[in-house]
Amino acid sequence: MNHREIPRLIRTLRHLRSEQLIGRARRMLRSEVTPIPVSSPPPTLRVREPLAPYLGPPDHVSWKGPGRIRLINREVRFRDGIDWDFTGEGPLWAYHLHQFDWARCPELSPQDRLGAMLDWVERHPRGIGWDAGPISLRTFSWVKLLTTPGALPDDPQSRAAIYASLASQLATLARNLEVHLLANHYLWNLLALVLAGVAFEGEEADRWLGHESALRGQLEEQVLSDGAHYERSPMYHSLLLENLLDLVNAVASAPGRCSEALLSLLRAKASQMLGALRVWTHPDGEIALFGDSALGIAQTPPDLEHYAAGLEGRIQA
Repeated sequence: MNHREIPRLIRTLRHLRSEQLIGRARRMLRSEVTPIPVSSPPPTLRVREPLAPYLGPPDHVSWKGPGRIRLINREVRFRDGIDWDFTGEGPLWAYHLHQFDWARCPELSPQDRLGAMLDWVERHPRGIGWDAGPISLRTFSWVKLLTTPGALPDDPQSRAAIYASLASQLATLARNLEVHLLANHYLWNLLALVLAGVAFEGEEADRWLGHESALRGQLEEQVLSDGAHYERSPMYHSLLLENLLDLVNAVASAPGRCSEALLSLLRAKASQMLGALRVWTHPDGEIALFGDSALGIAQTPPDLEHYAAGLEGRIQA
């Protein structure tokens, strides 16, 4: 490091929290994420059907046919099966590939979806898909597929393999929480862990649900009194709101699985975030484009309102 850069480094570090500094130091000592094996019995699915149907993938996600996937306005064609190590369109595209939102497109058959999930389990034992961000959002996609009737074939052996993989993925996530970044990254980590803890049951699921207290703390901090997510990006606000509603949906489908304190907070924060989103919505039903926002990445405000209405009685908007 050039000695002239030291003052800038000091000015940067002074704004970071202690947990961020510790998290960054730990990441510097690790070259890559190491998947964590789980020896305890895999969890079993508790939620068999959501209270309200989940929203489909956002507009930027589409399945164009076997091996043809369009994400964030860039289409890639894989000729011999999906290359899970593909980074030709950059890391952001690769992250979206590993999030598996595309696997929920209606053009895929249940067998196609199951095949893609099992292929990932078998052929991606380590790599970019094991980063905390992709694990978090893939958890939402896989839980939605596993709990939507008819989305996947009724194949107990294949489902058991997926449950076991999820146990390893979430153990890895819990060991690699994005505390060096905090903000939406860390909140998504916690949302994913608690969602899985609610949707499943067993020793591992109880561990995931143990992150409930941390989630409550982050929701209190990150959702401001006016309902806006503190990064003040309508796009990220909408993305987080959808997953918050997903968690409300799961909790409603698994009575007694989480604490009343969490359920009450989820309802309140979802209601507040819906109110803030209305302020950020133009007359055409699209979000305002500021704070690193773009159209087509998150669900539209009308779709989020409709989803929340399907959870009537769980959210007071």
